[in-house]
Amino acid sequence: MAYEELGHDKTFTAGADLSSHQFGLVKLDTTAGQVVVATAASMAIGVLQNKPTSGKLATVRTAPGVITPVRVGAAVSLNDTLESDADGEAVTLTIDGDGTTETWLVGIALAAATAADQIIPVLTKFVPTSK
Repeated sequence: MAYEELGHDKTFTAGADLSSHQFGLVKLDTTAGQVVVATAASMAIGVLQNKPTSGKLATVRTAPGVITPVRVGAAVSLNDTLESDADGEAVTLTIDGDGTTETWLVGIALAAATAADQIIPVLTKFVPTSK
């Protein structure tokens, strides 16, 4: 099942070579306000739509509540809530119940993926959640 909702894209400068991270999760770096690959449980601001190299324009789908393709880092099930892994790919959000760590819910899987590197439609959320 293929979904995609166009619009809600913002342009940023790529803070690194992102040419191999199309449909991956990105975050703002802490020094220059450029986008870089999101890390595990980091505050992802959106999904990279193009393949920019360092210093080039990165198109990022940032709005919550839209449907966009997202690359996964492991198998996921339909309706899984998702967060970023260390490589900026979506994985199932895990909650350990300790209440001490916040993570960032990036969206909800609208299809299942059987392995890493598959691209699935995701309903974006981009909200913090307590572990």
